[in-house]
Amino acid sequence: MSSQSMEKKTLKKGEVIFEQGKFEDWMYDTIQGRVGIYAGYGTEDEKLVAEMGAGKFFGEMGMIECYPRSATAVSMEDDTCVQKITQGDFSEYFREHSDRIYTIMQQLSRRIRKTTEDYMKLCRTEGEASGTDGQTGEKKGSLMAKLKALGGALAKEKSRKPGEYEKGEVIFNEGDYEPFMYDIHNGKVGVYSDYGTPKQKLLAELGESDFIGEMGLVEDRPRSATAVALEANTRLQAVDAETFDDYFRERPAKVLMLMQQMSGRLRQLNKEYLKACKAAEK
Repeated sequence: MSSQSMEKKTLKKGEVIFEQGKFEDWMYDTIQGRVGIYAGYGTEDEKLVAEMGAGKFFGEMGMIECYPRSATAVSMEDDTCVQKITQGDFSEYFREHSDRIYTIMQQLSRRIRKTTEDYMKLCRTEGEASGTDGQTGEKKGSLMAKLKALGGALAKEKSRKPGEYEKGEVIFNEGDYEPFMYDIHNGKVGVYSDYGTPKQKLLAELGESDFIGEMGLVEDRPRSATAVALEANTRLQAVDAETFDDYFRERPAKVLMLMQQMSGRLRQLNKEYLKACKAAEK
């Protein structure tokens, strides 16, 4: 099926495209206009989570993970036009437009980063308002620990040439700038915050078929953690923007796995952020 034959729909302002809680295994590409993504749409807890303009995808988490919708999508303008992409369309659509896979990854990465930043800001505000002593302080610490486990674990990244690493060898350092992601072919990698200091903390342990550095690939931002080989002969494959298309064509299932990994992190982070918002309002 050609991407031109996929279903397109023109919407009026306020028209609901899909509802939170519904199970739908397809996504949308915004052709024109704007779409609002809402949590708790139509309730007193309604919150605008994101706005999607022309060229932006939405609903990708439902298709990638085959999971019920976590939000409601609503047209924000008359004559908003969206294109539906089903699981059956997915492979062919992205074979024709492999650059759009990269766009979805960028979009997921930016939403992860923005939600993480909002969550951190909320946690800091709660701490400043209530102090750090007693039960409230403990609650704040718990929120920040969750954030590090969610947001910090996103920081799986690498800095040098691909190859084999010995146990204990640093693959990349927190603060490095490197536009790569890495596919772990063999061994294990530990992702640390404050590596080599008394505050050192293991954020994630990753193994064969996992990825590190995906946010470095799609966003020009410094590494947020340090990656270290945990086993001898840990072997990694580097993928940058120039080689990504070839990587996708050779290993589409691996790229889908990567997108599922990013989508799952964003879903969990959204859940924790909305929970923190409700707690702050009490």
